[in-house]
Amino acid sequence: MLDAHRKVILQIEARMEQLEQNMANKPATLIEESAVRGIGELTRAQMRAEVLDWHRFNNRNQVGSFIGCCPSEYSSGGSRRLGSIDRMGNKRLRCMLVEAVWRLHQWNRGWRGFHKFHHVLGPGVKAGAAARKKAIVACARLLAIDLWRIETGQMKPCDAGLILADVSASLPKAKPSAMARG
Repeated sequence: MLDAHRKVILQIEARMEQLEQNMANKPATLIEESAVRGIGELTRAQMRAEVLDWHRFNNRNQVGSFIGCCPSEYSSGGSRRLGSIDRMGNKRLRCMLVEAVWRLHQWNRGWRGFHKFHHVLGPGVKAGAAARKKAIVACARLLAIDLWRIETGQMKPCDAGLILADVSASLPKAKPSAMARG
């Protein structure tokens, strides 16, 4: 009875290895010119796989709602109160964006999201962990909006203050042949 399940598992593992090799053997010509420092090629590919088509969003509110970073709302009569984020969107994409923002905080501090929250995320600022986490989630929403604008051609990464990665430094260097070594 387990043999059938083992065969399926082995087929899935073989397919996963094949896909990983395809990603690793991606030709240098396909590496994007808009690779952002702090957001790796694998993260961008995973984000694209989760979103599928960035052109399906008409405005930034739809992007924020898709990742689940919109405030929840408590309304009754004439009163309206906004609460914490609703977390009703794509959890995997939201987690990737939060991780990407933490990496951007290290590698790309000139990004506009960090300027907006300089009172919490600025250098030398002493803020509590809860305040930093809230600011990072808000920055994740801004990053999703910026990536949407970049992917749809509305803006370039440098317009948002993102530093482009040096793609040539990340490529594997060719080994010198025996003839070249002399």
